[in-house]
Amino acid sequence: MAGRVRGLVLVAALAFAVTGCGRQGGEESASGAPSGGAGSGAGAPAASIEAQLDPCADKAGLAQKVCQDPALAAAAGEIKAKLAEAAGAVSAEGDKLIVDGQKAWLETQAASCGVAANAPDAAQCLKTALAQRLEDAKTAVEQKGGFTFQRVEINAAQPVTAEVAAASGLGENAPPAVTRELSYPRIDGVASAAAQKFNAIMAKMGQPRFKLEDATTETSEYKITFASPKLVSVQFLTSDYSLGAAHPNNGMTAVTVLMDEGREITAEDIFKPGSGWELYLTRRSMRGLTKTFAEFGAGPPELTDVRDTATKAHNWTVTDDGLVVLFPPYSVGPFALGGQEVKIPWKDLQPYVNPNAPPPITQPKPS
Repeated sequence: MAGRVRGLVLVAALAFAVTGCGRQGGEESASGAPSGGAGSGAGAPAASIEAQLDPCADKAGLAQKVCQDPALAAAAGEIKAKLAEAAGAVSAEGDKLIVDGQKAWLETQAASCGVAANAPDAAQCLKTALAQRLEDAKTAVEQKGGFTFQRVEINAAQPVTAEVAAASGLGENAPPAVTRELSYPRIDGVASAAAQKFNAIMAKMGQPRFKLEDATTETSEYKITFASPKLVSVQFLTSDYSLGAAHPNNGMTAVTVLMDEGREITAEDIFKPGSGWELYLTRRSMRGLTKTFAEFGAGPPELTDVRDTATKAHNWTVTDDGLVVLFPPYSVGPFALGGQEVKIPWKDLQPYVNPNAPPPITQPKPS
C-alpha cells in the first residue's frame, strides 16, 4: 500500500546521555565513521561512557538550560539509560562513536536552539530535541540478521549571520543556525571483508551533500528493512532546506548489499532477464499509485514516469514479505503528494525472479 514520506526533522539517534544533570553520576564539528568493525565484545563500562557524555560537567551554556530545568533533566536521564544499554552492546570503537556523536550533537543543538543568544524559545526547542532523541536512542544499536548495527552521526551547525539572514529574505525570522544532522548504519564488532565493504558503502551514502556555507540545513535518516547474512537492505530519507526557499527538498532512496560479494544489488540479481519483470513492476506500481492519488483527488501519474522510477534498483527495498518500490517526491507527481511506496509481495513476483537470488526473494514468507 502506498504511503507518503513524512516531513523530515531529524535529530540524530546516538543518545543524549546525562547522569541526572547536576548530580553525580566555527564551521563544524562532526563524528565520522571508520569502515569496518574493530573486534567483538563490549567497549568501555557504562559508567565510564556516562561520565564522558555528562553535559553537566560544563556549568554554562547548554548545561544550564538542561541541568537546571527539572523536566529537561528528567528527559535527559531517560536517554542516558538507553545509551548506557546501547554502549554495552558495542565494541570500543563503537563506544568512541557514541562519545564523539554526543559531543557533536550537543554543539549542534546549542547552536540550533540559540542557547548562546538566550533565545526565548530555547527551552522549548531543547524539549522537542530531547523527546525525539529519546525515541532515536531506542534504535542506536540494533541486532538484526546476525549483525550488530550501530547508528553513526554527522552533526554540525553554523550560526546564521545577519548578512545571511538578510540575503535569504527571512531577516529576523531566520533560524539561529543552519544544521547538518545525518545518520547511517555501520556493522560493529566484525572485521570481515563483507562488513568492511558494507560499512564503506553506507558511509558514502551518509556524507554531506552541501557545505554549511551554502546556508542549507540538511538531514537524513534510515531504516534497515531487511538483514540476513546474505543480504542487507537499507532505506534512506533525506531532506535539505535552503534558507528562504518555498519548501524543503525531500528525497528517498535505497541501498541493498549482497553481503557475500560486498556490492550493491542490481536488477539482474533479483529478476530474470527477458522475463517481462519491467512491465509487471510498472503495472503493479501504476495500480497502487493510481489508487493513492485518487484518495487525494489527483489523477493517475504518467505511465512513463512510473516505469522510469519503478525499474531502477536504487528505488527498491527488500522486506520479509515483498519488494517495496520507492517513488521520491516529484518522480511521479507534484510535491504536494510527497513520496510514495508500493509493496509487491514476493509470491506475486516468483514468475519473474532470478532463481539464484538469496532469500527472501526466492523463498517468500508464507501468507
